[in-house]
This record gives sequence, C-alpha cells and structure tokens, in this order.
Amino acid sequence: MRLIAYIVKRLLQLVPILIGVSMITFVTARLLPGNPAVMAAGPLASQEDIAAVAADMGLDQPIWKQYVRYVGDLLRGDFGTSWRTGEAVTTELLRRFPATLELITTAMFVAVLLGVPLGALAAVKQGSKLDHAVRVFSVGGVSIPVFWSGLMLMFVFYYLLGWAPAPVGRIGFRIDPPTHITGMYILDSILTLNGTALASSLSQMALPLITLVFAMLSPIVRITRTSMLEVFREDYIRTARASGLAKRTVIFKDALRNALLPVITMIGLQYGYSLGGEVLVEQIFSWPGMGRYSIDAIFNVDYAPVQAFVMLVAVIYITINLIVDVLYALLDPRIRY
Repeated sequence: MRLIAYIVKRLLQLVPILIGVSMITFVTARLLPGNPAVMAAGPLASQEDIAAVAADMGLDQPIWKQYVRYVGDLLRGDFGTSWRTGEAVTTELLRRFPATLELITTAMFVAVLLGVPLGALAAVKQGSKLDHAVRVFSVGGVSIPVFWSGLMLMFVFYYLLGWAPAPVGRIGFRIDPPTHITGMYILDSILTLNGTALASSLSQMALPLITLVFAMLSPIVRITRTSMLEVFREDYIRTARASGLAKRTVIFKDALRNALLPVITMIGLQYGYSLGGEVLVEQIFSWPGMGRYSIDAIFNVDYAPVQAFVMLVAVIYITINLIVDVLYALLDPRIRY
C-alpha cells in the first residue's frame, strides 16, 4: 500500500512539472529565428498573404491566448499540426517513435550487458592493467562528443574500409521493410521470420548503435566500479570473506546486489539523456526517428513538432525516474517511502 501511495503521489507531482515544461517549451520555440507564417506562405507571398497565413495558424493572437489554446489541445491529446507536412504531429510522432525506441533501447541493453560486468570486474581487480584500461576507456567515452564519434565511425567503417552500409536509414536499398507489427524492424523481422530484412536492419543499425553504446557505456562502467569499491569496504563484506564464503558468492550475491542502486539511477538517467542525445545520432546516420523529425522542425521554424518532441521526452524521462524509484524498493527492502 505504501508503494502504491508513493506512485500516486509521484504521478500527481507530474502535473506542475509538465506545466512548467510546456511553458518553457512554448516560449522557447517562439524564440527561434524566423517566422513560420512567412515560410509557410512562400517567398513570393505578399504581406496580406502572410497576414492571412498567420491568422490561420493563430499567430496573430496574444501569446497568452496561444498558450491557453495549446494547453487545451494537449489535454485532448492533440499536439497540433505541422505546417511543413500538413499532418497531425501525433500521427507523425507515432510513425517515428518505434525507430527511436528501437535504437535507444537496444543501445541501453547492450550498454548494461557490457557495462555492469566490466565495472564489477574492474573493481574486483583494482589496480590491475584491466582496471587501468577500463578507467581510460571510461574517461574517453565521457569526454568524446557523440557527434564526433559517430562521424569517425562513419568515416572509417563506411568511407575508408567499406564494411558498413551507406547511412540511408533503417533498412537498405531495394529491401522491403518487414510486415508492420510493432514498427521496430528488428523485432518485426524476427516475429515474421524475415531473415533478409533482419540482416539489413542489423547492418544499418550497427554504426548508430555503437555510437550510442560508447556514450552510454562509460558512465555505467564508472558508477559500477565506484559503487562496488565502496561496498567492498563495508563490514559485512569483510565478515562474509572471513567466514569462508566463496568469492563468487561474496561478489555477486552480496556486493553486486547492494552496489546496484546507484547503477540503476545512472541507467535511468542515461536512458532519459539519450532521448536528447540521439537527436545528433539520427541526424548523422539519417535515422528516421523523432530526433531527426525535431531537427527538421527547428530548421523550418515549425513550432508544433518541437513542442511535442520536448513534451514527450519530458514524460518519458519522468516515467523512467518513477520506475527507477520503484526498483529501489524491490532491490532494497529497507527503503521506506
């Protein structure tokens, strides 16, 4: 019951947070250079035409009235309409969301699968060559910008070596996408037993996946190593070792489980942060996800997609934090909300 009450409390706290995010996003979008009415009307439009387009888009009203209308549309689940495409933003986001979700979730899965054992191993072998190599790798991963690593991977593996396919999206030329089930090409290819689409999807995802994994992996490795070293200094770990328990039992059952709380926090933060960081990755590799959609909207002063993207990322980020807090209770029963 306490956990349920805590979840309800956190959900209620979302309301003022999302109101603040909506206000900041709404104002910031209108600080973008350029006038969407001018761009929508075209270069040969007269002032009367531009004024008519602005009135049709609601831009002739005071900004507070525009915001009130925007919030009213949000409450109805309407993110507005893109003036570039003429389609509802909700429809376009739903079309692109599976591509972003597939890339980020796969990258996070690989980063956790590699980062937690690697950080734990570095802590167990503190001071060894492996530990030093892991620390150097972690510093490099944190220091190198994601756009630079993506461009270097493309330059080496596509341009110089020719091992990677052209960065043309989620699947290669002349290959039909798998039958739509979830919108995630890899999962849909597996479900429909489409080996050709699966191979092409994996090859197209390889470079953007490595770029994101490299950025995600370093913080996870560092926090796992640091947390494990702190746990190793606890009295109960020394007692367990003195009692003659197997080293494997002490490391994985006692030390690693108690070291996972800050690791889970880092995983949640990295997943939420990657929703913003993948914008550059999608742009570099022509990945047709939400990030590239928002970049195109910024360049074209298209308010609705920018506002929708930020609001959606905010909701996902807050939801991830809530899930992380619930996992705390499952991993450490001493926690009381």
